[in-house]
Amino acid sequence: MGIELNVAGVCRAPTEDFLDQVGAWLRTGPAGARIGWTATSAPFRKSVEISGDRLLAVLHPAAEPVDLRAAHGQVVVSAGCASAGPGYHRHVAAVLHEMGRRFDIVWDEGTEDPLGLADDRAEVERDYLVWIRTLARTVLTEVPAEGAWVSIGLSLGSDRFDHDGLAASWLGPRDRDWFQAVSDGNEAAARAFFPWWDDGWTAPTMRNTAMGIIWNDVRWRAPTDADDTPALHQADALLAEAHRLDAALDLPWAAWHELRSLLADSAPIAAGAPADLPARAAADRPAQLGYRRRAVRTTPVSGWSLRIPGDFTYGWDGDRWWAWDGTRQIEITILRVGDAKTGPPPAAMLQYGANATAGHRGEPVIGGPGDGWWLPAEDGDEVGVQGIASHRNGELLLVTISVPGSQLGWAIEVWRSLEYGGD
Repeated sequence: MGIELNVAGVCRAPTEDFLDQVGAWLRTGPAGARIGWTATSAPFRKSVEISGDRLLAVLHPAAEPVDLRAAHGQVVVSAGCASAGPGYHRHVAAVLHEMGRRFDIVWDEGTEDPLGLADDRAEVERDYLVWIRTLARTVLTEVPAEGAWVSIGLSLGSDRFDHDGLAASWLGPRDRDWFQAVSDGNEAAARAFFPWWDDGWTAPTMRNTAMGIIWNDVRWRAPTDADDTPALHQADALLAEAHRLDAALDLPWAAWHELRSLLADSAPIAAGAPADLPARAAADRPAQLGYRRRAVRTTPVSGWSLRIPGDFTYGWDGDRWWAWDGTRQIEITILRVGDAKTGPPPAAMLQYGANATAGHRGEPVIGGPGDGWWLPAEDGDEVGVQGIASHRNGELLLVTISVPGSQLGWAIEVWRSLEYGGD
């Protein structure tokens, strides 16, 4: 259980477009200066999303969205803060305080300080130190050895990253020694888990936020289209601003130089980097930052996971999930008939898929989660792998993996990596 900020209030002058007004204010108002994240562990998640009586706002990429629900003048807010830190916690409280002033919301009427704005900063920090120490002791007790995939502070639905530590965190993998140090009360080690420790949008917070984006979101290849650039731009801009505010602050010089090199040929780079960045990068030889330098296991469809290269960009287009790196492409199209209760069983869905694809198949491919075959081109050469799979009533997946001819072995590996793990 993490640390949350939960508060309810009454809007004394509600309007029909209340949530739309709040969303616009968050995107453009002074209190929403940090709104604008698009690079998150959930790819291309919008900064502010409104659906019905619910608004979700991403105030920091390490944190789950702030969840605001409003109906008939009643406003309820829940914000998970544990993974971002005490500075973020106090930032959310300040945003909600300003929101109350702007939209005439009375938070927890009758409570002297419903948002905890008067709480002693040291007391808030202690809460976070106790939380991470308790978590460290739990991991040490329940995770006996490295090898099992464990994450702390990553959002639900995050990709599963390959790494050499005991657990993945937003600011990189953590080994058993780190967990032991936190468990033993090492405050410096504990604070290193949180990207936003200080009050305010400080240079260290900017650096840490950039490093989290570098670890989780940067694809380590030259961008091929606009979908590839948000993480690169955000990390670059944050590091440049951190350096402007504090020229003595240590930064990830090698990773910064590398990502600017990736941007250089296709998009503008931020002003403010030191002139000797290449030299600083050459002298900076830590372990390479970035989970996406290795393969990841992602969840294209609920219940299903797929192992793909970490530098693939992916997302949804209607009922089609896509992933690509500029030359290789994966598409998963979902066909639904009825629902989980009324739809045909998986065997019937597979038979339907077999009938629909008859006459368009190459030689069968052995292995995988369903019925797979070579995808022939018009000239007869194989250009990839296609297959169908079903494990739920009324649901059929059509998987198409398109590659250059020299990559056919890789296409088979991807098809065979598709697994159903249940809901």
